[in-house]
Amino acid sequence: MNINLKCNAIKLNSVALTYGGDSQYPLYVEEFNKYAKNNNIDIELKVIIYTPENSSVTDFGTTIEYLLKRESTKYDIIFYDNVYNAKYSPYFVNLKDFLPKQHIEMYSSGYIPEICKFKDKWVGLPVSIDLDVMYINKVLLDSYNQTIPKTWDELIKTGKIIMEQERQKNTDLIGYNGLFSEDEASFCSAHEFIYSFRKSKEAPFPDYTSQEVIDALNKIKEVMKEVSSNDVFRANSVGSLMAVFSGNALFLKFWYTQGWNPSYEVVPLMGNIEGVSGSSVGGVNIAINKYISEERQKNAAKVVEFLTSKDIQKKLSIVQKKISGIVSLYNDEDVCKAINCELIKSIQPIPRPISTLDDYENVSAEETAYKINNIIKIYSISADPSESKEGFFILMLGILIAITIISLFVFIFKNKYHEYFEFFSKDFWFMIHSGLLISLATKKSIVTITSAMYTNILFVLLLIIINSVNVQNYKVYFIIHSTLFILFVITNYILLYGFRIILIITKTDIKESNYDERVYSVQTSTSTSGKNIGSDSNLSRLRAKIIEYHNSSGNLAPGTKSITKSSNTNIDK
Repeated sequence: MNINLKCNAIKLNSVALTYGGDSQYPLYVEEFNKYAKNNNIDIELKVIIYTPENSSVTDFGTTIEYLLKRESTKYDIIFYDNVYNAKYSPYFVNLKDFLPKQHIEMYSSGYIPEICKFKDKWVGLPVSIDLDVMYINKVLLDSYNQTIPKTWDELIKTGKIIMEQERQKNTDLIGYNGLFSEDEASFCSAHEFIYSFRKSKEAPFPDYTSQEVIDALNKIKEVMKEVSSNDVFRANSVGSLMAVFSGNALFLKFWYTQGWNPSYEVVPLMGNIEGVSGSSVGGVNIAINKYISEERQKNAAKVVEFLTSKDIQKKLSIVQKKISGIVSLYNDEDVCKAINCELIKSIQPIPRPISTLDDYENVSAEETAYKINNIIKIYSISADPSESKEGFFILMLGILIAITIISLFVFIFKNKYHEYFEFFSKDFWFMIHSGLLISLATKKSIVTITSAMYTNILFVLLLIIINSVNVQNYKVYFIIHSTLFILFVITNYILLYGFRIILIITKTDIKESNYDERVYSVQTSTSTSGKNIGSDSNLSRLRAKIIEYHNSSGNLAPGTKSITKSSNTNIDK
């Protein structure tokens, strides 16, 4: 008789967090301990589940990180939200070193590695996955003879038709929740919405400077304005969950699940064009604490291998309607009887950018507020010492430099110092000094002034070199010096002034570095901007542009895209 004694079984402790009363973790423990007993494996799994009801833990991610930073061995196995992949990576073992190659390969296709790996390290494996979907109130759609929308424009059109009628008798009806709440969910919503605006199903995530992103952001605003409201868009996920149960919503975006309310039909999120959509990826990963002993790590690996095996993942999909990270399961007949496999396969996931940022989730409120403030605030530095010591210091320094430049200019006119300055004529030295003073006074054109100064330095070096060479032919000497002098004048003119005329003629926006980042507008006089000047010839237009430029305030700031004209000017022209 084979008697299996558990007295000396190794007890492995795991930890997890759940916000709902119905948790999958007891099933994990039950299934593994049953498996271990049947296969004479001397391991017993326990799980500590933190919930808002049984603990004071408000930030599970930070609490676990605190323990791991202290190299705690309290927990052998950690169940965690895959958003913490980067944060927890230093504290977990590389599962690739503990699991069979074929086991890892089950999770090596599609988007799954992006939620499991960080910098080529297999930090964890998914025990369940969450995907965003659209819950559509089919009862309301049918009552108004409307079909399920396939694009955001169709959602707006359908939503307006139904909401205009329904709000007359139900003012609390939600058109579309959006889920742009004051937490990480808002980033998920924006991220997947932008992804749904790519040009084709195969296209990658759009560049943030692309037209697709601009169109997506404008469409988010349009959806909110036409079928929702600012308050509804900013409501948290609890409100969305309640609306799913109550049926008091037309369109709802939320994580996929089944059987909550038969009034809703679940479909992929919409896109800018039919067939292209997006869905954020959430879910729970399992990992092994690297600070426990090697023996416990190996035993913990047996737990991870079992819970992420195809058989147990299939059972979880059937019993708990969970989405698995093993893509091949959605071709399994038994699984597809329990969950909507065609829906799951039609969803186009876009993982959160947790693999590109070391601390994607843990950005402090102070840092976020500071960055937002830098975007929206117009900074100014006063020369008044009571308001800004820095501004007053810069002003005094500028005045001191200007006085020094003017004072030292007298040396040019002293005959006894003539030999020190003879390689430039007096008018040339005058121009150099004038240019330096203008550069010092003109604080708005840092880039162009810097370019001009570099050019001037180059010309000075060339003239010094030429003067050190003994040129016998006075005509050659005259031509070289004159050419350099003319080039000096032309380049300075173009860099400091002429290029502005070119921009005006071509109607190109001017973008320069602004010293104090104040915003100015260009104002033109009535006589030049309110009517056409001269004929249509290029010369007349050039003359008009030059006059217009000289009548402007001359202070163009970054982002200035319009010219504020006088009252009798047609600004829409």
